[in-house]
Amino acid sequence: KVDYDRIELNCNLLETARTQAMRMIDDSYNLLKFQIGMDLGNKLSLTEPIPAAEKFSNIVEPTAVDYTARIEYSILQTQQSLTELDLKRYQAQKWPSVVAFGSYSTNASRNEFSFFQSGYRWYPTALVGASVKLPVFGGFQNRHRINQAQLTVSKVENAVITMQQGLALEYSSAVSKYNKSVEDLKLQQKNQVLARELLRISKVK
Repeated sequence: KVDYDRIELNCNLLETARTQAMRMIDDSYNLLKFQIGMDLGNKLSLTEPIPAAEKFSNIVEPTAVDYTARIEYSILQTQQSLTELDLKRYQAQKWPSVVAFGSYSTNASRNEFSFFQSGYRWYPTALVGASVKLPVFGGFQNRHRINQAQLTVSKVENAVITMQQGLALEYSSAVSKYNKSVEDLKLQQKNQVLARELLRISKVK
């Protein structure tokens, strides 16, 4: 009776583990549906079995992370470029500027509407000039704008560095998780072979 109770206890524990594994399978299917954009109410069936663990190659050392492949990093880089241009815009307001302009026009100076008839004289007028702007004192508003723009540039630069570190950490964690998953798969496949052998021996007994 003691042996029977012990086996029944192990059977109950295995049944509980089996139920938990089935729930994990359902959760994994729902997660896969969510990641591929599939409706959770639809049925998903995998047609290919899990290959042998030997077919998976372990990644020993993580390679360099390509940050440009992430769309959020590209958006942050664009924001950094815009903030730097904004800073240059405020800084350029302190520089002297030279503007050249010119115009050319003709005037008929007649009372009749005979602009499209030949034989009449036109009076041309041309104007060419240039202006020089030399800022002497524009107040303290522009200086505060420059300081604020520099602070914004520094914030974006720090955000870029933080994102790089975060992406590197995410990649390293993914590589470590992949290696551990491969090792777990090898161990589970060995356990599967041992479990089948134990099942055969138990049937013989």
